[in-house]
Formats: sequence, C-alpha cells, structure tokens
Amino acid sequence: MNGTLCQINGFVGTPTGKPLQKIPVSNGEDIVLTDHRGRFALAADPKLHPIIFVTRPDGTDNARWYTTTPHHDGSVKFVLRRRNRRRSSQRTVHIGHFTDTHFSVRSNMPAVARQLRSDFHQLHRIVPDLELLVGTGDMTNRGDIPSLHQLRRIFNQCACPVIPVFGACDGKNEQRELKTALPHIQHWESVMGPTYFSLDVGPWHLIICPAEDVYFGSTRAEIKRRWLEADLALTAGKRTLLAQHPPPTTAWLEFLGQRGVEAVVCGHWHTSKCYEYAGVTFCCTPPLVVGGVDYMPRGFRTLALGTQKFQVSFKPLTQPQPHKTTIKKQLELKWQVQVPTCLNRGQPVCDAEDVFIPLSDESYSGQSGILCLDADTGRTRWLLHTTHSIRGTLAITPDRVLAVTQAGQVLAVDRTTGRAAWTRTLSGYPHRWIHTGPVVADDVVVAGTGTGGLEAFKIKSGKPQWRWATSRQTTDYLPHFATPLCLGSTIAVMVYHEGVACLSAKTGRLLWRFKAHYDHCHPAMLLHRGWLLVPDAPGRFHALDPRKRHKGRRLWSRRTGTGELNGWACDDQLLVFNTIEYDLSPGGEQIRPLEHITGGMAQARQAGCGRMLWQRGYGKDLVDVMPYRHGSHALAGPLVTPRAIYLAGLDGQIRALDRRTGKRFAALQLGQPIVATASLSSQSLVATTFTGTIARIEAKTVLHER
Repeated sequence: MNGTLCQINGFVGTPTGKPLQKIPVSNGEDIVLTDHRGRFALAADPKLHPIIFVTRPDGTDNARWYTTTPHHDGSVKFVLRRRNRRRSSQRTVHIGHFTDTHFSVRSNMPAVARQLRSDFHQLHRIVPDLELLVGTGDMTNRGDIPSLHQLRRIFNQCACPVIPVFGACDGKNEQRELKTALPHIQHWESVMGPTYFSLDVGPWHLIICPAEDVYFGSTRAEIKRRWLEADLALTAGKRTLLAQHPPPTTAWLEFLGQRGVEAVVCGHWHTSKCYEYAGVTFCCTPPLVVGGVDYMPRGFRTLALGTQKFQVSFKPLTQPQPHKTTIKKQLELKWQVQVPTCLNRGQPVCDAEDVFIPLSDESYSGQSGILCLDADTGRTRWLLHTTHSIRGTLAITPDRVLAVTQAGQVLAVDRTTGRAAWTRTLSGYPHRWIHTGPVVADDVVVAGTGTGGLEAFKIKSGKPQWRWATSRQTTDYLPHFATPLCLGSTIAVMVYHEGVACLSAKTGRLLWRFKAHYDHCHPAMLLHRGWLLVPDAPGRFHALDPRKRHKGRRLWSRRTGTGELNGWACDDQLLVFNTIEYDLSPGGEQIRPLEHITGGMAQARQAGCGRMLWQRGYGKDLVDVMPYRHGSHALAGPLVTPRAIYLAGLDGQIRALDRRTGKRFAALQLGQPIVATASLSSQSLVATTFTGTIARIEAKTVLHER
C-alpha cells in the first residue's frame, strides 16, 4: 500500500431492498462476503483499488460498479435485478465468444458500426438462446475514449449482455500516443468498468482476467493476481471458464488447471485453434469483423456450459446460399463426399488409387484427422482421428502418410491400414500454430515453420535427427501455408519477414539465405527448370539459382501488378498465379464494407521470362473467408495441366481455361467455397470446400494446345 486507505461500507440487495447474503464484493484485491443483512466493509486505496465491484450471482443483471473516491465512503449500494431467464444451477448455459473487433472512430466508423450492429443481430438469429456474449480483447484499435464510448453504445444495443475483455490494443492510446504513467487501463476503466471481475452463469463460474500485465504495471498486476487466487479459492469445486485476450502459455494453463479452471477462451492471433492441455480446454477464435489470417470466415463460437458437458461450436456469420450443383459442358462430377467438419487449405493428395485429405475441426468435436478415399469411387478406405486439427497438406511415401497438427504433433501413419506408426511432438507443443505440411527428404520427414523452427525425424522410426530455428523468432507467429520445399539434399524454407533459408536435409545446417519480405499471405516456393521461384512483398517474385555453389543468387525479379501473391503453379511454359488486392490503410484500420468487395484476379505468364499472357477474374466470396476485406476470391492454387488451366474460387466455381488465351470453355458450380484442389491427371481433379465437400471432377473433352 502506498496511498491513503478508505473504509468502504456498503449494501447488496434487490430493488425492493431485500438484503442478499454471501455475495462476494471486491476492491480488486481482497474479497469479502456480505452478511445476513447484505452489509459488507472493505478497506481500499483509491490509487491501487480504484473500483469496487461484486461477483454477480446467476440469473441477475449486471450490477453497477463504484469508484473508491471519498464521497462514496459509506454509501455504496449494489442492486441486483433478476432477469427474465429461469435461474437454475442445473441448466445448460449458451455463451457466445467473439473477439478482436478493433473498432475505431478514426476509421470508416459509420460503416463498421452498422456492420457490428448487423453482426450482433445475425449472431442472435443463428443462436437465439444466447445468455451472454464475451468479447476477448482488442475491442478497439487503440483504446481512445471516443472509440470506447461508441463501442459501449453498440454493446448496450445488443439483445443480450456483452462482456468485453481488455486487450493490448485497448491500452495503446495511453501507452504509445499519450505516454501517460502506468497503469494504461484508465481509459478502459472509465468507460467499460473493471478490467477484471467474475460472475456466475448457471452451473459455471466465469472469470474475466486480462493477461497483459505490462499495461497494469508490476504493482497492479500483482494485485490482480492476488484477486484471481482469492476468487478461485472462493469458488473451488465449481466449473470455471476464464476469458483473456492472448493465448495462455503452458505455465499459465498448468497454473489454472491446478486450480480447477476447465476452459480458457481468447483471441489475439486472429486464428482458429482448439486443444486441451493440463486438463484445460483452450479455444482461440478468429475475429468477428474481418475473419482470420488463417482464412477462417468471420464468425464466433458458442459454448454450451452444462453440469456434465462443455461443447464448442464455430459459427460463420456468413453462410453460403443454397445452390444447386450446375455443370457446363465438358466437366463432369464423378463423385461427391461430405465430411462432418470444415476443410482448410491443406490440399488433397492424389497418389495412385488413393486420395488423402487432411481434416480440421474448428468446433472441437473430435472430427479432425486424416481421411483416405478410393480415388475411383470416393469410398472411405480408412479414417484416423487426431487430437488436433491438421491444416497443412500431407506428405506421402510408398508406405507412410505423414502429417503435422496445428498444435505441433507429427504423425507417421501406415498408408494401407491408417494406423499410427509413431507420433512425436515439436518443440513448443502444444503452443505451435502450424498451417504448413511436412516435407520428405530421403529417409527423413521435416516439419514445422521457418519462424518457429524446423525438426527432422526418421520416417521409419520417428527418431529425432536435428532441429533448426532462427535466432530472432521463437514462435510460428502469423499462420501461413508455405510448406518447406525439398531440393534434393537440401530444404528451402520461408521465414516470416526474413526470406528464404536453405538447409542441409541431412544435418539441418544453414547453407545460404536470400532476403525477402515474406508475409503470411504468400504461397510456398515453386521449382521451375531448376530455378527457385520465391514470393516477396510488395507484389513481387524472384527467380533464384538454388545450387549450393551459387548460394541462392537472384536471376531476375518481376512484379504482379495486381497485388500480393496468394497461390501459384507452373509447368515448363506457363506460370499462373492468384493475387490479393490489399485494402488496409497504413494505420491498419480501414476496412472495406462487405457490399464493396470486388473479385480476385488470376494471371498467366510465360514461365521463363514472366511476360504477361492473360488475366481472368473470380466471382464473389460465398462466406467472406478472405481476411481484412482483401479484394480476392481464390484460396485454391491454380492447376496447370498439359491441356488446360483450372481455376477454383471461393465463389464455388471451377473454371477450365484455354492455356493460350485464358478463354473459359467449361465450368462447374459446386455452390460452396472451394479452398483447395489437386490434380489426379491432366483431365481429372479433386476439390475440397470449406463446408466439408470433397468432389472429383473430370473433363470429358478439353481444348488442345494450339
């Protein structure tokens, strides 16, 4: 204590004046219970304990909070009003979880405010029995007072109570612009109320507890931790959910698990991820307004909190419109399979008579894994469920299927039976954010990312061989899908904002580097006639000589002219790519309204020199998957075959184009956003959609090259 203590006396009761006993009341550090007359007494230092609040019992409205200023001494009165919903500790409570709205009055505020109101309205149409909405941090883009007030008004108009959580961006105005003294949570507390508190909802106890201690300062952070310990001790034995902004560390999950916390919800990474560690279920949700950098659509999660169960479900805010499958001449739908989960950007792998599909599970319902289908009929050969989602493309050998999960578990699976031969975990598991696939080089499999580190294992036994990591980064950082590339006895890997690192496949020793501004949206590198094609920002790509004696010497560079590379493919004559048209202002706040999103663009160039041949557009994104309102509508890379170019878009359409002119001569509309494709032959391909459809399409006839 370093200030003047005030004695706070108060009362907790109903609107009729009936006292409520055993209600927890806190100054942010100590917790006391009301007596049989509803009375309590607390000592508080206004500098260290600026707010007095209660733990709201189940079935009551939000109680107001009080500042510990002298004129409130002895006059604190909390009135708890009953809500219309039935009160029962046995009922199942449905809570909505959204995150990272990054609202700012400096941006296109009227349009974004309208969208937020519309999103909340749509959210309640999708799940009408929501009792509560929890927003896990970065509610504003910089925490300025006007933005906080406007957002508070939007929250107040929602159909159910909204509980916002403080995130790092909500303190930036004080920390970076005004440069005020710590703590940098004063704007938040003046508008939103306490930065941490708790309440009861049905059979569960919900704790709001930000993890950004740097914004609190060491003294206030320690006070917050003591409050959390006291709150957890008071509710020992009750099922508990904690909400914070950044993903928890392993040590923090162990701390919470030892104290009975069963689940943690968070945001920050703008990515979807669910896993369990130390007995704690963890859920990170993509942003409500702009979608995830992992190409998850705008949406939210619902949490069903019951006495015996805890169920999670991801709900996209934009649903594809019902669309009858239509076919234009010369394309034929041979078979179609539906899986009970969404599919991400991991490509199907078509090998001999098999098709291998990586499965991700954003609702944490046990549906993630590896699926093997008969290439001719689409029938399931085998299905292996995994603990975590698999986001990247699988690697195949004559007797093994190799995969790496989003959390960092490497699996080697028997190709014939689908049984796991061995599993290993990467350094940092389960806090990896891996969206790339493994790569096979000779008798080892290499998994990981250039930013978070690569590790090699013997394919046959799983014996660890080597680990390589950059000195500047210790995490995977922004999720990307650029799987490392095997160049014979070497491995080329992209490192976020650093460029290419070329390693020995046998030892992991660094052989050479090439500097490039590699970003999360960029695709993996390509090989063309022995050249290494490398994406770079802004809107560039390079051809390198990857041979050891040339150490990645640049041969030439080109610009796309239409935005950042998002996917590409090539053969000896043609290079075809998709581009993303960025729509962010330098401050990162300008979001294009949904009604103004334009289509994406594909280009074809001569592979040897980069000369433009033709370009074609895509239709509208069916579920608004592209993050930050990018003006592009293709995630699936183009397919370049000897007889045609195949483009697959988030508009649900597969287009067959003439190689020379780009003229479309055949198309098929699946009516669902296509996220990945792979070629079985020059006249057959397999496409996967976000909504879980796997389809084989065949070209009955194609135009021949002229």
